[in-house]
Amino acid sequence: MSIKKISKDQPDNFEFNKKNLEEANNIIKNYPDGKQQRQ
Repeated sequence: MSIKKISKDQPDNFEFNKKNLEEANNIIKNYPDGKQQRQ
């Protein structure tokens, strides 16, 4: 297992907007039924 280093260039905050939500849902679609977790 490898350790991922977190980038030093991080935003001060993060809020879901319509674009973020659409992108997240497209990624979730790649997982088989029963393995998807949506809120």
